[in-house]
Amino acid sequence: MRSFPFSLTLLLACLCGGASGFAPNTAKLVATPPSAITTRVPPLIQAASVPVEPTNRILIKNTLKNAARKYMTLSEEKPLLTKGVSAAVVGAIGDVFSQSLFAYATGAVFQWDVMRTITFMMMGLCFKGPALHAWYGFLGSIAHWTEVHKGFSETKQSLTALTVDQTIGVAIFYPLYFVVFEVFSAVLTKRGK
Repeated sequence: MRSFPFSLTLLLACLCGGASGFAPNTAKLVATPPSAITTRVPPLIQAASVPVEPTNRILIKNTLKNAARKYMTLSEEKPLLTKGVSAAVVGAIGDVFSQSLFAYATGAVFQWDVMRTITFMMMGLCFKGPALHAWYGFLGSIAHWTEVHKGFSETKQSLTALTVDQTIGVAIFYPLYFVVFEVFSAVLTKRGK
């Protein structure tokens, strides 16, 4: 923070009731350095010196807190639906971003492929959300089993779950994902007729 010049500090001290910062027994007032002034700042001035957040920033912060709280409650009460909807929203946003980025990179005019976005939404809602919910639940049970039956530390539990995820999980999930994606895409765009 930039410091005030001595004269401005002196003026502020006078305005804030800083008469005790001056030597009272001399005919001429002698100012003490700002660091030596021990004047009590009136509460009104103290309140004014505290940075106040704009109302809209507080409103946004409270809205985001409430939304996060609601999301966490829903993810505990209805985990499959919440994760499916979350995956659908992320899939749709990601697809629209991908399409617009591709148009920008190639210099083409952006034309939104709505059916492609709907395909990604349906994949998230019906496949990715529920499948990943079940898969990560399974990985959690593997970590718990290694702790109870093998006495693994948290690091070894995490490494075991990571190894299973990146070997067996990848071998099962990605081929299945592409098959289901093609089925959804064919059904939604009626390519299979």
